Amino acid sequence: YHDNLTQALSWLKPPPSKFKKGDVVFFKNTKKNQRWRRANQVGIVITDEANADSWCVVMPDGTKHTWCNVRDIGIKK
Repeated sequence: YHDNLTQALSWLKPPPSKFKKGDVVFFKNTKKNQRWRRANQVGIVITDEANADSWCVVMPDGTKHTWCNVRDIGIKK
């Protein structure tokens, strides 16, 4: 069941992923990231799905963080 046209269209053709494989991202300063001691750190996206809701991010020290949500990471400019 879809409430509006946008939800129905997203179900038929999901929107593209916000982050692509190889993008440099940073972990936002959230409570969750502070608990995991990764707030304000940089990583690289290694998820290569065309339409993902969560991403796998690897840190420079080799630590892999799975299930990073869009609320937890942002694009590094």
